[in-house]
Formats: sequence, C-alpha cells, structure tokens
Amino acid sequence: SGLDAYLQSPKSFTSFLQKELSQTRGFSKRDLELLLEQYQQLSSLEQKYFLAMTAMIAREHHLAKTGLEGNNRNNGQAALWINSIADKVDQFAVISYLTILENHTAEDEPIIVLGRSELTNELANFRQGDLAVLYPVKKDRSPLMNQLFKGSIVKISGITISIRLRAKQFNNSVFQQHDYWNVEHDMLDSSFNASYRALFTFSTFDVRARQKFLTLKPPAPPKRCSWSHESNLTEEQNAIMQKILSSEDYFLLWGPPGTGKTSVMVKTLVKHLLENTTEQLLILAYTNRAVDEICGALHHIEGGSQEYLRIGSRYGSDPRYSHRLLSEQMKEIQRREDLRNLFADHRIVVGTVSSVLGKPELFRLKSFDRLIVDEATQILEPMMAGLVPHFKKTLLIGDHRQLAAVVTQPPEQRKIDDPALTAIGLDDVGNSYFERVYHRCQEEDWNWAFDHLTRQGRMHQEIMEFASRHFYDGQLKIMEDTVSANDQTSPLALQSDGSALQNLLAKKRLLFFPVISD
Repeated sequence: SGLDAYLQSPKSFTSFLQKELSQTRGFSKRDLELLLEQYQQLSSLEQKYFLAMTAMIAREHHLAKTGLEGNNRNNGQAALWINSIADKVDQFAVISYLTILENHTAEDEPIIVLGRSELTNELANFRQGDLAVLYPVKKDRSPLMNQLFKGSIVKISGITISIRLRAKQFNNSVFQQHDYWNVEHDMLDSSFNASYRALFTFSTFDVRARQKFLTLKPPAPPKRCSWSHESNLTEEQNAIMQKILSSEDYFLLWGPPGTGKTSVMVKTLVKHLLENTTEQLLILAYTNRAVDEICGALHHIEGGSQEYLRIGSRYGSDPRYSHRLLSEQMKEIQRREDLRNLFADHRIVVGTVSSVLGKPELFRLKSFDRLIVDEATQILEPMMAGLVPHFKKTLLIGDHRQLAAVVTQPPEQRKIDDPALTAIGLDDVGNSYFERVYHRCQEEDWNWAFDHLTRQGRMHQEIMEFASRHFYDGQLKIMEDTVSANDQTSPLALQSDGSALQNLLAKKRLLFFPVISD
C-alpha cells in the first residue's frame, strides 16, 4: 500500500526513487540509478503508462500471494492454507489422498510417482507441466504444519501422477511416515519479475518504437505484395492473408473458434515466408498447448520441422516435438560461437511468451524480422511492451470474446480515468494489448491493420447461432464448400427411448438446464 501511493503520479514516483537511492548501496543502487535514468527520459504519457502497468503487476503479485478477501475462489497461493479441502475439491484445485508408488527423489532426477486411491477426488484441473506443491495429509492440520515439496508435474493420467521435485532429497524418512499425500497448484515469482523487466525494456526502446506501441501514431500504410490465392484457403482467408503480408508494422487478426487461426492462417503464412523471403521468425503463444499446435503446423510444412528451435522445458512439451527443444539441440555445444551458428541455421524460434521473456539473451544471439503471437488476447500489456517494439513486423492473433486476459484484481482497481491514457484506449489495465489496439484501429479507421475471420468449420449451425448471437454480433457463418460443411448443417438422426430427456436430445443440439446455485 505504501508503494501504491508513489505510483499515483510521475512526480511522486520520481521522489520515491530518489529517496530510495539515498538509502541504497552497491548493486541495488546501480540498478535504481539506471531505472531512474530511463524513467526520466520517458514522455509524460509514457511515464503514466509505465506507472499504471507497474501498479497493475504489483497488485496481481500481491493477490497471488494473499488472495482476495471474502472470495474463496480467488485466494492465490494463500488458498494452500486458507481454503478447506472441501473448497479445493469443489474448485478442482487439489488431487487428494494419493499414495506413493515409486520414490526416486534421492536421485539426480528427483521424481516421485503417486497413485490415486479410493479416497482421491475424481476431477481436478491439473496437466503436464503445471507447477505443484506436494504435502502429507494430516487431518485437522494446516498444510503449513507439514514439510512442503515443490516441483513440476511431468506425467499425469487417470491412475498416476509423476512429479519432479526442484531438488533431490537426502532424507527419505518423511516419505515413509505418511500414507496419503495431496497435490495442489504452486506459483513462482518469475512471471511477475518478467513483467517488471519487460516494462523496463520498453523504456529502453527508441521513441518511434514506443510511440508505435502506444498507438500514438497510425501504423505505416500497406505495401503491395505478391500473394497468389491458395486453393485450400477460403475467399475470406485469402483476402486476409494478402492484408497480413501487405502490412508494414503490425496486423491484428481476430478469429473466433474453428476459423483456422493456427491450423490454416499461421501455417500458410509461415510456409509462404519460408519459400519467398529470408525473414527470421519468432512465433509465440500464451500456453504450451498452443505452442504444441504451432509445432504441429510447422511439421506439416515441407522442411518446416527442421527450420525451428523451441524454447521451453521438455516437461511442458508434447513428446512428438521435444527433439526440437533448444536444450536438446545444444547438448553437444561447447562454445558460444557454435550456439550462434545453431540459431543462424534455424529461421524460426517458437515458445511461450513467458519462456522467451525469461531468456532476454535470445535477442543478443539472434535478430528477428517478424513476431507472430497466437492467443494474444490472453497476454496483458506489460509482457507485450517488452516484446513488440523489438520487431519490424508483428502479427497478433486471438479472440478476446473467447480467451480474454485473466486478472485477479477487482474491476474497480483496474479502471483508468486519466484522459491521456484513455485517449490511447487504455481504460482498463486488465485488458490485453490486443484488445486495446484492435479497438484503437477500429476507432481510428486504420482498416489496413486489422481484420476478423467470420467463417468457422467446427460448430454445428444450431450451436454456432447461439455463439454468434451472444458473443460475435451475429457475424459467425458456416465455412462453405468444405468437407465439414454438410456435417455442420445436417439434422439430428437420433432415436428416442420415449423419455422426456431422450425426446429433447433427439431434437435439439443445444439444451439449457435450470441449476440451483449454492
């Protein structure tokens, strides 16, 4: 709360930094001096932006540790000791009453394999790559009264869950003293630290790059491109592909579910760039699952599977693509020059936004021409601020009506009322960069810098009409002249057994059931 007061105005933050400098020595003083120097060379608007985003990150960081008072569904890391087991089961936030099947925690690769018991809850929201905390079950005792073991889930199934601990264990007696164990979600400070660093990086970019990022100036007008329409793309997809290739600064593509954002548009764009340009590409997504999908698309491009390196952990990667991980490709590398050559030999680098922000040295090892970000609507402004200005050209892809950014702080804390910030579309720090810039392009009629896909090939027409009416302004349509088009419009062919429910299921694809909420 003390720092929050200093983040209210550029002048008060300057005073705060100067005060801290007078009381600091050594490396911390050097860092503060650099921060103050960079901060003071920003314009008034940029300083306000810097402070608004810093305050947002700080509030998220705080809530991740302590939770939101009076809200058991939003307690962050504090849920470990605040929420009851019943609450956690209800929120799918624990895998309870596990038994130890194999214990390799004393080995160099400290892995423990646990099995589900008859007491284990059936449903829980965990997947491979998640951070986890493991602790023994003791009735009527807080988890904090036990030893906590932190690690990552490396394998999970309906029967077992394998966790790699962060450090090998030299005393295994604790694992022998307890029959049952619980697993809950964990968190690291690294994602918040990466956001702070990204904001500082933003302050180091040249003025023109910062102004373009903030949308103080319109994106450069498009140039003609030599795009030949692809027969496997719809008319709409071909038109948008031409706009993407013609864009000189950034392009924002809004794509509802099933419109082919990744499987068609990203794949076709990368194929074209590999065959017709010498561009070096950085392709990112918010989640590892989306990065896996990108890798799958690259493997369907002739020669594409050999053109990319993946930044990340093998535990968060699909095994089919783990051989492309940077850690695997550089196993035999001993010299820095060989590492540079490795990057030079690969035109594409892929990974999650957080994994790349955690490796700023990447931009010293390789120069990129174009940034492509999938799931961009899930990424808050600070992380994008440290990335987008690096690049000559940027393509952001997402759907803010489906996958919006997630923030913990309540709406009243996110609102911005400063006229200078609202003038650039920043009225809510909980919105993604994509959403702010997309709306700015619409308002300013920068139509060469954005577009949206309207034809989808996933949902049946009856279900699509609901989504279209309530979420997409009635603009969703069936993707005509495709294999799936007939399935999307065909009537139901189900037989009823005579019961009321079966009668409904035989006639309707979309049903609503009244539910009593507790």
